[in-house]
Amino acid sequence: MNKILVIGISILLLSLIVNADIRIDSVSYDPSYVRPGDEVTVYLKFHNNPSTREVHTAPLIINDHIQPIQDNPEIFYKAILEPASDLSEKYIIIKDKEKNVGHLFIGESWTTPFDIKISENAEIARYKLRFSVLRTDIEGKYEEVERSYEFEIPVKGSVVFDINSNNTIKLGSIGNLKISIINTGGGNARDVVVGLDLSDPFTPVTVSSKYIGDLGSNEEKMVEFPIFVGSDAEPRVYSIPVTLEYVDDDGNEISVEREIGIEVVGEPVIGIALESSDLFSPGISGEIDVNFVNEGFVDARFVKVRLLDSEDYEILSSNEVYIGNLDSDDSETETFKIRIRENATTGIIPVKFQLFYKGPNSDVEFTRIEDVNVNVLSREEYANGIQQGSDALSYITGILFLIPVIIVAYLILWFVYKLVTLLTGYLNRRFFSRR
Repeated sequence: MNKILVIGISILLLSLIVNADIRIDSVSYDPSYVRPGDEVTVYLKFHNNPSTREVHTAPLIINDHIQPIQDNPEIFYKAILEPASDLSEKYIIIKDKEKNVGHLFIGESWTTPFDIKISENAEIARYKLRFSVLRTDIEGKYEEVERSYEFEIPVKGSVVFDINSNNTIKLGSIGNLKISIINTGGGNARDVVVGLDLSDPFTPVTVSSKYIGDLGSNEEKMVEFPIFVGSDAEPRVYSIPVTLEYVDDDGNEISVEREIGIEVVGEPVIGIALESSDLFSPGISGEIDVNFVNEGFVDARFVKVRLLDSEDYEILSSNEVYIGNLDSDDSETETFKIRIRENATTGIIPVKFQLFYKGPNSDVEFTRIEDVNVNVLSREEYANGIQQGSDALSYITGILFLIPVIIVAYLILWFVYKLVTLLTGYLNRRFFSRR
């Protein structure tokens, strides 16, 4: 009786089949900071959890021993990962959406990895995905959703620097190099340091690196560096390496390199000066000698000079002269003939010249107007000047005439002296040698 009772109780307690219940344990992904263009591995962990017990048929008894209840070996599982929103459908590629898990024992855990690709042009957003565990059989004749779970992967922006720099600096001068830095990415750049890698012909006036602080998404900052350009530099566009060091949202110290262009220009600077001139008075014509000198650091090409008309004078010679090339620190003198108008005022009058020339490495033509000052004398001053000039000329002419006379007189005296010396020596030998 007791034996039958024990067996009956055992049958009641052990004749239970466990119905499994799939439970999602965790979702993780690597890397943890996801940016557009990243390849990400998603790990989904779940287990076969016993949930309810139902009375079933009598258990299997062998040799008066009740055998342990086993789960149903005909149940198999599949894991599926799929987009759960239009945004995810557009920007996330799941390489292998369906994974065969196989049979799971009661209480057994399983981790399924899925490889996904975030599109390069993905928006900064949270992307929803759906993970499902399907029940099936060994032959896959049927599929039934056992558990679905939706989760999100936040795609964060990375730091993307856009540098704008449009700088022109003259040879032999100090220029302020301006650099505009924009963070066009979705990430934040902290503790940003901007550095320049300067080499000849550039020299930093103060420092070659500067701290500009934090640069958030779509934030722009301007940084300036005063630099000196040597006078012996070649006029052209130079490439300057720029280094940007910062800390990203993950705390990583990152260094990126960019390049900016600096245009070094050198314009020929042609100055003019009055070298000499005739005396001028109203109604009087004469010549002026004008010196043209290249005072710039670069050579001037195709130099042309034009004498401009004026109410104070009229041009008697050709008003235009072609000089050609004029090297740096080189000069050329040209002569022009003018006549002072009768109604011109006395004193200093400007004689205007227009200069045309090009630089060494450009087809751009430069033009400028420069003056030389000519002194216009009154008629009395002009007459006195002419007279003084005539007197001076006469004086010079007399000096020039007197010089050969002096030379001839000196030669005559020297000849007479030599003759007297010879004669005196002869007489001394003639009359006094016998004594």
